[in-house]
Amino acid sequence: YFGGHVQLLAKAIVLRAKDVADPITGLPARAGTATVAKNLRLFVRHAATVLDELIPTLAAAFSDGELLAAVRRELADADPLTDPARVVERYLLAERDLDRVAPGADCRAAARLVVSICHDDAFNRHLVGETKPPRARREEIALIARSVTT
Repeated sequence: YFGGHVQLLAKAIVLRAKDVADPITGLPARAGTATVAKNLRLFVRHAATVLDELIPTLAAAFSDGELLAAVRRELADADPLTDPARVVERYLLAERDLDRVAPGADCRAAARLVVSICHDDAFNRHLVGETKPPRARREEIALIARSVTT
C-alpha cells in the first residue's frame, strides 16, 4: 500500500493532524454567535490542544529530511481549507458578511496573526516544557478583534 516506511509515516502524520485539527475547522460555522473575540479565543484554545499533540510528531519529521519531504508531499494533497489560517480567515469573512467585521478589514492578516500566536505559544510550551494550560491570550486576541470589527 505504501512506497516504504517513510511514506507510511508521512501519511500517518498528516492523517493524525487532520483528525486532531477537525474541531478547529468548524470555526466559520460560529459566525454570528458570541463575540468575534470570544470565538477567536475559542480557536486559540482548540489550536493549543492540536499543536500540543502534533508538535512532537512534526519535530520528528523536521529531524529527518526524507520524512519531511514526504510529509510535504502529503500536505500538498491535503484540503487547503483545513489550513488553520484559512479557517480563521473564512470565519472572519463570514463575520464580515454579517456586518460584524469591518468591510475593509484585512481578514487574511488578522487570521495569520491569530495562528502565529498559537504557533509561538505552542513552540514555547514545548521548548521550556511547560505543563500549565496555555494562556488565553485575552489581550492579544482583543486587540486583533478590535482591529477588524465594526
